[in-house]
Amino acid sequence: MRILYLTKGDRKVASSNERVWIIADLIRKHYRIESDIVSARHASTWLIAKKLLSRSYDIVIAHKSIFTAGSVLCIILARYLFRRPLVYDLDDAQWLHSPWKSRLLARAADIVFAGSHAIMEWAERYNRNVIHMPTLVDHLHFSRSGVDHARKDVYTIGWVGGGPEHFKKGNFHILKPVLDELARRGYKFQIYLVGTRGHELLEKLFVSMHYGLTIVPFVPYDHVPEQIHMFDVGVMPLQDTPFERAKCAAKAIQYMACRVPPVVSAVGENTYVVDNGVNGFCVSTIDEWVHALEVLLSDTGLRNKMGRAGLEKVAGSYSHEAIVKHYVKALETL
Repeated sequence: MRILYLTKGDRKVASSNERVWIIADLIRKHYRIESDIVSARHASTWLIAKKLLSRSYDIVIAHKSIFTAGSVLCIILARYLFRRPLVYDLDDAQWLHSPWKSRLLARAADIVFAGSHAIMEWAERYNRNVIHMPTLVDHLHFSRSGVDHARKDVYTIGWVGGGPEHFKKGNFHILKPVLDELARRGYKFQIYLVGTRGHELLEKLFVSMHYGLTIVPFVPYDHVPEQIHMFDVGVMPLQDTPFERAKCAAKAIQYMACRVPPVVSAVGENTYVVDNGVNGFCVSTIDEWVHALEVLLSDTGLRNKMGRAGLEKVAGSYSHEAIVKHYVKALETL
């Protein structure tokens, strides 16, 4: 079997790296399935068309719908005229900004891989063969940087991701009053932001006389666990919007894989990944955010207990080891 992957970007683009580049490496190593990967950011429509119309590939996997109209039409042509099996892989609400391309690919696909339950719900309107395929982690790699929680003079509340995008959507503004209230109540902590990418307004938002701030503008994916190892609690604030409801809760999964209990907004896939009160907390109001962080910062035993429960869930439901075999099995049906 040989696969042609069409995706957004190279390994520096988080979603492409996690759902295409890493997966392609794994199935080549463990299942001897070869693949070529074409980035929409670095390839012309002509090159994509040439790849699609060649006889070199058994399956086409289109990740997202960010391709040009010409490229999408070539994907459809390859699907119907050349009987090339097509998998449409979605890990966010592409239909909100590319509605016709998303619907066209969803209808044409033999399988839709849906990264979240909200994506599944949308895709099932257009396709009968929708499979929940979450964004995965190498839980063994992440757990090597697993946290053994202990009492500290100053605790670390951490966040990791693509900072500018989340700042623009207002997600960080959920967190700011929470931190101010924790400081007012006398808790000693710092906020540790990984992935700010030098966004000046984001970095200024958390400058305070009452708590510390550590900023890591960018870190390669392989070194993300080393950063999360610095956290006592991981946070994932999200506004309750259609786009955020479709997200795959990757941050929470990464925190849990490092045995760091997450506190997340009770939005979309977060509520499936985080079992409230078991391996983390799902919260909605400022009071709930403050209470969850107070409980975790005050109770070392609870952080360790939730950390172990989080890693166990990730190992069973969100790890390469547990899920990639189902990914390959789905492809083999084609």
